[in-house]
Amino acid sequence: FVVPGSLETRTGGYIYDKRIISGLRRLDWGLEVCALADTFPAPSPADLEAANTVLANRPDGEVVVIDGLAMGTMPSVCGAHADRLRLVALVHHPLFQETGIDTQTSDALRRSEIQALQFARHIVVTSDHTAQSVTAMVGQRPISVINPGTEAVASAARRDGNPLRLICVATLTPRKGHDVLFQALAPLRSLTWQLDCVGSVDRAPDYVATLKDQLQSLSLTDKVRLWGECNDQQLHVLYNQSDLKVLASYHEGYGMVLSEAITRGLPVIATRAGAIPEVVGDAGLLVEAGDAEALSAAIERYLTDGSLRARLRDKTVTQAATFPDWRQSSEQFARVLATL
Repeated sequence: FVVPGSLETRTGGYIYDKRIISGLRRLDWGLEVCALADTFPAPSPADLEAANTVLANRPDGEVVVIDGLAMGTMPSVCGAHADRLRLVALVHHPLFQETGIDTQTSDALRRSEIQALQFARHIVVTSDHTAQSVTAMVGQRPISVINPGTEAVASAARRDGNPLRLICVATLTPRKGHDVLFQALAPLRSLTWQLDCVGSVDRAPDYVATLKDQLQSLSLTDKVRLWGECNDQQLHVLYNQSDLKVLASYHEGYGMVLSEAITRGLPVIATRAGAIPEVVGDAGLLVEAGDAEALSAAIERYLTDGSLRARLRDKTVTQAATFPDWRQSSEQFARVLATL
């Protein structure tokens, strides 16, 4: 199982990889994790050579799962070993769909990923939406959709707390749309609410600096708290103090933080981006990505309409029942690998 950087990285893709790896080991799969440089999807020539060495050291016939964050940018490395290794691509979302990259970079990533995926004997994706995107890129290839799992959590989600607590769990990068979220909240300053933003502030420092300036200019510094990364216990406490999950992403290959919130009984207000409608179902309100005015109206409805809050809370129970647990996701992954 080849991953770029550390499995301890607290993003949805890495958490998925880590949980699947753990699940496969519980199913008695002999499995070795090989770490590449953490520079992907922008590897240096030396990083690519190191990746080539990793694959060269694998025995003929071995099944090798490569996280798409790396695989999509190393088609020549994959091509050099595709005949003797059984390569599996794990695509969380196509690299070219990242927000904040220029057209030239996006086009280069798309060409690279299309080429690399041709060398995969099987492609695993995390949502139907991503399956459609990958099929549009590479045509009819063996693709399996394996949704992220959830785990049963004793929810202590509040019911109409005062103030109403909103939570946004997302790394502070342009794709997550925090700037749109803050813009949407500005007209609602006079209402009683608090927003907790949980996620790394180190991955896009220029963007984070802009967000902090934005909070100052919108007079939201007393309403919005940037917690940075939190461990599981800290996040659990914040979830249990929350009434609503919000997310303004421009794209999500799945959106594990949404299923995580719904499982805890929290309704969602988010965008219709990527796979988000699949995950949220009827357990929330969705608006178009980038539309701060529509997002503001949806949040205002939730803050001011107690009957709406109650209806959406009820819907979380039904929607949560549609999610697999991690054991089921790992078993499905194992069945795919067994076919190889």
